[in-house]
Amino acid sequence: MTDEKRPLIFIVDDDPMYHKLISHNLRAENFDNVMVFDSGEDCINNLDKKPDVIILDYEMKGINGIQTLKKIKEYNKDIKVILCSSQEEMDVVFDSLKFGASNYVRKNEFAYNKIKFLMKNILN
Repeated sequence: MTDEKRPLIFIVDDDPMYHKLISHNLRAENFDNVMVFDSGEDCINNLDKKPDVIILDYEMKGINGIQTLKKIKEYNKDIKVILCSSQEEMDVVFDSLKFGASNYVRKNEFAYNKIKFLMKNILN
Protein backbone atom coordinates (compact mmCIF):
# COMPACT_ATOMS: atom_id res chain seq x y z
CA MET A 1 0.00 0.00 0.00
CA THR A 2 1.37 3.38 -0.99
CA ASP A 3 0.94 6.71 0.75
CA GLU A 4 0.50 8.51 -2.56
CA LYS A 5 -2.76 10.35 -2.99
CA ARG A 6 -5.07 8.58 -5.40
CA PRO A 7 -6.16 11.14 -7.97
CA LEU A 8 -9.87 11.91 -7.91
CA ILE A 9 -11.45 11.76 -11.37
CA PHE A 10 -14.90 13.10 -12.18
CA ILE A 11 -16.73 11.76 -15.23
CA VAL A 12 -19.54 14.10 -16.29
CA ASP A 13 -21.78 12.70 -19.02
CA ASP A 14 -25.55 12.26 -19.28
CA ASP A 15 -25.15 9.03 -21.26
CA PRO A 16 -25.06 6.21 -18.66
CA MET A 17 -23.49 3.74 -21.08
CA TYR A 18 -20.65 6.13 -21.93
CA HIS A 19 -19.74 6.99 -18.35
CA LYS A 20 -19.93 3.30 -17.34
CA LEU A 21 -17.56 2.44 -20.18
CA ILE A 22 -15.09 5.22 -19.30
CA SER A 23 -15.18 4.55 -15.55
CA HIS A 24 -14.77 0.79 -16.09
CA ASN A 25 -11.78 1.32 -18.38
CA LEU A 26 -10.18 3.87 -16.05
CA ARG A 27 -10.51 1.48 -13.11
CA ALA A 28 -8.84 -1.23 -15.23
CA GLU A 29 -5.88 1.18 -15.56
CA ASN A 30 -5.77 1.62 -11.75
CA PHE A 31 -7.48 5.01 -11.84
CA ASP A 32 -9.92 3.74 -9.25
CA ASN A 33 -10.95 6.94 -7.45
CA VAL A 34 -13.77 7.88 -9.84
CA MET A 35 -17.02 9.75 -9.29
CA VAL A 36 -19.71 9.93 -11.99
CA PHE A 37 -22.17 12.80 -12.53
CA ASP A 38 -24.90 13.04 -15.14
CA SER A 39 -25.04 16.84 -15.35
CA GLY A 40 -22.81 19.88 -15.25
CA GLU A 41 -24.76 21.18 -12.27
CA ASP A 42 -24.03 18.00 -10.24
CA CYS A 43 -20.35 18.29 -11.11
CA ILE A 44 -20.21 21.95 -10.03
CA ASN A 45 -22.04 21.16 -6.77
CA ASN A 46 -19.32 18.60 -5.93
CA LEU A 47 -16.18 20.59 -6.76
CA ASP A 48 -15.50 20.86 -3.01
CA LYS A 49 -14.37 17.21 -3.22
CA LYS A 50 -11.32 18.59 -5.10
CA PRO A 51 -11.13 16.51 -8.29
CA ASP A 52 -7.76 16.32 -10.02
CA VAL A 53 -9.20 15.65 -13.48
CA ILE A 54 -12.67 16.05 -14.95
CA ILE A 55 -13.69 14.22 -18.11
CA LEU A 56 -16.54 16.40 -19.33
CA ASP A 57 -19.15 15.81 -22.03
CA TYR A 58 -20.18 18.78 -24.18
CA GLU A 59 -23.84 18.02 -24.91
CA MET A 60 -25.87 17.54 -21.74
CA LYS A 61 -29.28 18.54 -20.44
CA GLY A 62 -29.11 21.75 -18.46
CA ILE A 63 -25.83 23.57 -18.81
CA ASN A 64 -23.50 22.33 -21.53
CA GLY A 65 -19.84 21.36 -21.24
CA ILE A 66 -18.46 24.82 -22.09
CA GLN A 67 -20.67 26.49 -19.47
CA THR A 68 -19.62 23.82 -16.95
CA LEU A 69 -15.95 24.27 -17.91
CA LYS A 70 -16.16 28.02 -17.24
CA LYS A 71 -17.62 27.41 -13.77
CA ILE A 72 -14.99 24.75 -12.97
CA LYS A 73 -12.20 27.18 -13.93
CA GLU A 74 -13.82 29.97 -11.86
CA TYR A 75 -13.79 27.60 -8.89
CA ASN A 76 -10.21 26.37 -9.41
CA LYS A 77 -8.18 27.06 -12.54
CA ASP A 78 -5.80 24.18 -11.70
CA ILE A 79 -8.37 21.40 -12.18
CA LYS A 80 -7.52 19.58 -15.41
CA VAL A 81 -10.49 19.17 -17.75
CA ILE A 82 -10.73 16.92 -20.79
CA LEU A 83 -13.74 17.91 -22.86
CA CYS A 84 -15.32 15.06 -24.86
CA SER A 85 -17.90 15.41 -27.57
CA SER A 86 -19.26 13.91 -30.73
CA GLN A 87 -19.51 17.49 -32.04
CA GLU A 88 -17.73 18.11 -35.31
CA GLU A 89 -18.02 21.89 -34.97
CA MET A 90 -14.57 23.47 -34.71
CA ASP A 91 -16.06 26.24 -32.54
CA VAL A 92 -16.62 23.69 -29.76
CA VAL A 93 -12.97 22.59 -29.96
CA PHE A 94 -11.69 26.19 -29.97
CA ASP A 95 -14.01 27.27 -27.15
CA SER A 96 -13.04 24.30 -24.98
CA LEU A 97 -9.35 25.20 -25.29
CA LYS A 98 -10.00 28.95 -25.01
CA PHE A 99 -11.84 28.49 -21.71
CA GLY A 100 -9.18 26.26 -20.17
CA ALA A 101 -9.70 22.62 -21.13
CA SER A 102 -6.45 20.65 -21.11
CA ASN A 103 -7.56 18.81 -24.22
CA TYR A 104 -10.49 17.93 -26.46
CA VAL A 105 -11.37 14.36 -27.36
CA ARG A 106 -13.78 13.48 -30.14
CA LYS A 107 -16.13 10.65 -29.12
CA ASN A 108 -15.39 7.83 -31.53
CA GLU A 109 -13.84 4.35 -31.44
CA PHE A 110 -10.43 5.82 -30.47
CA ALA A 111 -11.69 8.13 -27.71
CA TYR A 112 -10.88 5.89 -24.76
CA ASN A 113 -7.29 5.27 -25.89
CA LYS A 114 -6.77 9.01 -26.21
CA ILE A 115 -8.33 9.63 -22.77
CA LYS A 116 -6.09 6.95 -21.23
CA PHE A 117 -3.00 8.53 -22.83
CA LEU A 118 -4.01 12.03 -21.64
CA MET A 119 -4.77 10.80 -18.11
CA LYS A 120 -1.33 9.24 -17.78
CA ASN A 121 0.33 12.44 -19.03
CA ILE A 122 -1.76 14.72 -16.80
CA LEU A 123 -1.31 12.67 -13.64
CA ASN A 124 2.36 11.72 -14.00
